[in-house]
Amino acid sequence: MKKGRYIFCLMLLGLIISNKALSQTAIGFKGSLQMTKLDSKWNYSDNIETMWVYMPDFGVVVNFGYENPLSFQMEFNYSPKATKYTEFGEETKQTNYYLDLPLLLKAQFGKNEAKFYSIFGVTASFPFVIKYKSDEDESKVNIIKDETAIEYYLDAALSIGAGFSYELDNGSFFTEIRYNHGLGNTLDFGDYDSKALRLSVGYLFHL
Repeated sequence: MKKGRYIFCLMLLGLIISNKALSQTAIGFKGSLQMTKLDSKWNYSDNIETMWVYMPDFGVVVNFGYENPLSFQMEFNYSPKATKYTEFGEETKQTNYYLDLPLLLKAQFGKNEAKFYSIFGVTASFPFVIKYKSDEDESKVNIIKDETAIEYYLDAALSIGAGFSYELDNGSFFTEIRYNHGLGNTLDFGDYDSKALRLSVGYLFHL
């Protein structure tokens, strides 16, 4: 859990910055379809090829300073990420169920109702259930009950994307494409590098 403190420090910094923009806050929701993949130190060492898997993703979006060209955005997403691999002739699907907490800088362009934007930031991924399923067997790791397992599956990712939004009377509709590149295994933060390419649609209400 010590490694997770770095992520919480980033979240705290984001909250401090966002306090300056509370007068222009928008909150809403989004849903996504994502292509996901999980790479680990075990895959690399054993030369096991992993495959991309389609998974859902949805959550709550909070944008601070939405009227400004540069704003800060936080999200709370239910984001399962999965992969398939073949070992000893048997195909296995592994699904890591994550709570994703993205901290993002958002730069938007345009003066009318229609605007384009880009985003960049980091995403902390906290696992709560891990499932393995093959033709012969099925197993589950409950992180809530087995807290010692969290460091094996904890991940942090770089996030980059672009989108389009359209202002309406009480808010804005948006669609977005985003790529997350996990660094858990690469930086020895956990055992997995999760990768996700997602297409999202959502709506933000202006408070």
